[in-house]
Formats: sequence, C-alpha cells, structure tokens
Amino acid sequence: MNDKETLRKEFLMRRNCLTSDEITEKNNVITEKLIALCEGAGSVFTYASGAYEAGTFGLIKLLIAKNIPVAVPLVLKKEKIMKFYFISNPDDMKPGTFGIFEPDITGRYITEAIPDENSIILVPGVVFGRDGYRIGYGGGYYDKYLTRAAAKLNVGVCFDFQLIKSVPFDDHDVRVDLIVTECQDREVFA
Repeated sequence: MNDKETLRKEFLMRRNCLTSDEITEKNNVITEKLIALCEGAGSVFTYASGAYEAGTFGLIKLLIAKNIPVAVPLVLKKEKIMKFYFISNPDDMKPGTFGIFEPDITGRYITEAIPDENSIILVPGVVFGRDGYRIGYGGGYYDKYLTRAAAKLNVGVCFDFQLIKSVPFDDHDVRVDLIVTECQDREVFA
C-alpha cells in the first residue's frame, strides 16, 4: 500500500467510528460556518454528503432558502469526469454513482452549472493537509474538475481530526484555498 492508500484507509476507519450524535454536533457547526462563508457567493457548488462525511444536506436547504444557487455533481463514470447541475430542491437528487446523491437530470428542468469568479466550490476529502492538498476517495474526479474550474474559492470541508500537517500529493493534485472544520476555519497559505 502506498502512503495515500494507508492514510485513506486509516482516516476512513476513524471517520466511520463517529457516532450519529458526534456527526450531528460537528455538522451543525460546520453548516453555520459555511453559510456565513457562502453568504455573498454568486453560486455554491457542493458535494452531496455520504454517510459519516461532513454533511451538506442542511447547508443545501439553507442556501436554497436564501436564494443562493446551488449545484451538485453528477459523475460520468465512462468519461471519468463529473459535471455540476443546479438544483432548486433537495428532491432534485437521487442516489447515483457510488451510492452518492446526484442531480436527477432525467425529465427535469435542471441545467448544467459552470463556476465563475463569484462561485464557491466545496470539496470533500478523506484527509487534508494544512497546505491545502487532500486525499479523496481515489477517483480523481475533483482534481480533474478543479483544474478547469474558475471559482472564487475552493473550500475543503472535513471534520477537524481529518486535518493533519501534510499529505502526500502528486503533480495532478489541486490544492484548496481554505479548509473549514467544526473547530475553526483554516486558511491555506502557499
């Protein structure tokens, strides 16, 4: 196993040991911080959280209630890419690739979303380094997307224990600009 795989396995095990009460408590704080951060955004591109992940469903509902456009990703496995689509309601999503909620683009008025200089992209990860690099789930979807996205801010979202001094990274890995945990916002400096 390489260093990335070892860290991924270790932090997934640690994350999966959290109780539902711990997750709820941490997610409430993270959601408050993200709402404050996203208040002036033109649009927010966010992942739809899976079990044990820093949650985004409460955030999605609050952003929609504040009329801030929200886009969630759809994974295109054959092309090995993902595209984001605007949703107007959490019901616009259904379980998709890897069992993660994705926009249901069949028979609905859901349009593809392209980030601009007023967009904020929320990025999931298994473990983040304080330098902004991350280890995700191994598919490379976010790194590919962030390489071509022109957002105002790329924000890593995780629980505080998932933030360590550094993680191994490759040339194709893309850093986030800021990391938000339940403990504090941590700016990332080059």
